[in-house]
Amino acid sequence: MADVYQFRLANEGDLEQLYTWTRALMDHEAIEKSLELPLKPDVDEKLKEWISALIANDSALFIIAEDESGQAYGCVLGLIQLAPNDFIDMTMHGIIQMVWVEPETRRTGLAAQLVEHMESTFKNLQIPYCEISYSITNDEARGFWQSVGYAPISQTCRKFLN
Repeated sequence: MADVYQFRLANEGDLEQLYTWTRALMDHEAIEKSLELPLKPDVDEKLKEWISALIANDSALFIIAEDESGQAYGCVLGLIQLAPNDFIDMTMHGIIQMVWVEPETRRTGLAAQLVEHMESTFKNLQIPYCEISYSITNDEARGFWQSVGYAPISQTCRKFLN
């Protein structure tokens, strides 16, 4: 575990690590079984394709934190989103899609550093605000996001119709 981290954009060589972290986050954020959406049998292949597409996409910023030796400890995924309508006076915003920090590195400030790095990147791109979402059952995420200055503005609900 490092005291100082370097941040860099992910590349195709990071695909397996990003897949492992994304899959671990999916498991970590699991919600009430009766409300989960069924996953396709080839979810792992689809997930790797999705991550690969994000790495190649100029509107996605997959940033990895590593120590001076190149050991990776976590990542943050930010997306640049155009305004969904013409009602507000901002043409785009940032979305932090995910943050993952290795379990042994949690509670060291690395997740906050990753978020700060993404926010700085968004500011440099003149993106005026950022949004995040997390599972309502993830108390750890709620506490973290509030600790770094994010305030809840909505809640998503689900009801199956069949």
